[in-house]
Amino acid sequence: MELGLPQQQPGAWQRHHPIPQPECQRGWSIHDVGDDPQHGAELVYNRYLGRAGHGLWGLESGFHWVNIGIQSSTSARASAQRTTDTYALNGVVPPEAPYNGTFTGPGPLISDTPTRDVTPFGATIKGRHELDADLFGLRLGPYYEISLNERMALHFSGGLALGLIDSEFSYGEVATASSLSFGSASGSGHKSDFLVGGYVDADLSYALGKRWSLFGGVQYEYLNTFTQKVGGREAKLDFSGAVYVRAGVGLEF
Repeated sequence: MELGLPQQQPGAWQRHHPIPQPECQRGWSIHDVGDDPQHGAELVYNRYLGRAGHGLWGLESGFHWVNIGIQSSTSARASAQRTTDTYALNGVVPPEAPYNGTFTGPGPLISDTPTRDVTPFGATIKGRHELDADLFGLRLGPYYEISLNERMALHFSGGLALGLIDSEFSYGEVATASSLSFGSASGSGHKSDFLVGGYVDADLSYALGKRWSLFGGVQYEYLNTFTQKVGGREAKLDFSGAVYVRAGVGLEF
């Protein structure tokens, strides 16, 4: 990877190569970049089965979709090295450019064994990482509902939660030193995975009439962690503490 044009000095010919050290990127990590709220939608069906104590009970099933979009732009310090190869001319006067020659002549020949000098220097790696995923979830479990008055009721449920995630992860990184770019890397990849866990839910509903109602509530869901790797980079989505704030309209039929 060349930094510039070859430079000629009296009695020598030099070539410069800035080489980023791969190990400088190891341990570079970005945490807690995905805590922003994400949007989605859910469809729930409740099947009434009977009365228990002062409330009603039955089975609840729900299907939801959540779009997860995470972007991060950050930078990190890194170590790099500049390699200078010096070729002795040994009295040879190099011809003017452009010049083409062969190892057998005619024309001047110089040694192909350089004197090498390696100089370390600091560099900055600027990177942008993006993850765009769709999470499709299915939940199933019992529910229990308690009436507070003629219009308001508390609703509790919990049970099995399943998830299917479809994700696209991409990155782009550029290494710079003294405002000069000397290396870059980019990549993208797609992955789907199946997740398993559980959930608990609590809602408060308000009846608008015999069939229609408004509701709002909170749901806690636990699913196993999703991991995706692309080009040595790794993205993780931790669903062990996912909290959903919900609001919507209910229809009884």
